[in-house]
Amino acid sequence: MLGLGAVALVDSFGWTTATMAASSLLILAALPAIIRKEPPPPELTRQRLARGEAPSLLTALRRPDSWRILPLLFVFGFGGHFFGSMVGPFFADKGWTLTQFGLFNAACAFIGGGLGAVVTPWLVDRLGLRNAGLIGVATLPLQGILFGLLAWLPDLPAMPMLIVLVATAQFVTSPYGYALSTSRFRWVSKAQAGTDYSMQSSVWNMGIWVAGSTAGVLGATVGWTLFFPVAGLLAASGGLYYVLMFNRIETMVQAREQADARQHAIAEAM
Repeated sequence: MLGLGAVALVDSFGWTTATMAASSLLILAALPAIIRKEPPPPELTRQRLARGEAPSLLTALRRPDSWRILPLLFVFGFGGHFFGSMVGPFFADKGWTLTQFGLFNAACAFIGGGLGAVVTPWLVDRLGLRNAGLIGVATLPLQGILFGLLAWLPDLPAMPMLIVLVATAQFVTSPYGYALSTSRFRWVSKAQAGTDYSMQSSVWNMGIWVAGSTAGVLGATVGWTLFFPVAGLLAASGGLYYVLMFNRIETMVQAREQADARQHAIAEAM
């Protein structure tokens, strides 16, 4: 929220001050991880180190579950950024200043994202990760339709009404992002979590890069009114992949973890 709000500093104080504020926030956000005592690695990691085995990217790529997880991370990065990367240019086309956009984005993140972060764990406890994510996936096209309608209108609604509309859309779609993020944390190998997570993040960022390289082309070709509903459908398609593949990936990950435990037991016995 603070990072998005820092955009509002540009009009009043210039880019240098705004980027310095953003850099300071980055350092501040990292401080808890820097000063906190590092917890011990997972048991399987300690076992691997005790056997003298190094983490292996090739091993991670060869695992059957990776070939389900990595495409999911790509479409997750692509779908979210394909839509989100064009929200700023859209409001700029509507004549907004950076101050307006910064304050609007911060308010929506605080209300929509904040409520989503509170409600999603409650949903997960009662419905499970897959079904909680399904709620967010099902509402992604509605977010696209909302922005399509905003593009179609000659004038945007008043700022308070617009914040309510967009924050509500972010709230109802947020369970998908939270559920998938929680899932990917669980799906990394406990024997080489850093390697697995870095591999996942690289593929996720590749999806973001492809989205950022293509979204503007489509937006300029078809116009905002059509672009946002299409982008919402693309994001929902990627989310549908998560919902459909969730149980299969969970089964494969559990089988992999059991195989890792058996391998350690055999090594201990020898």
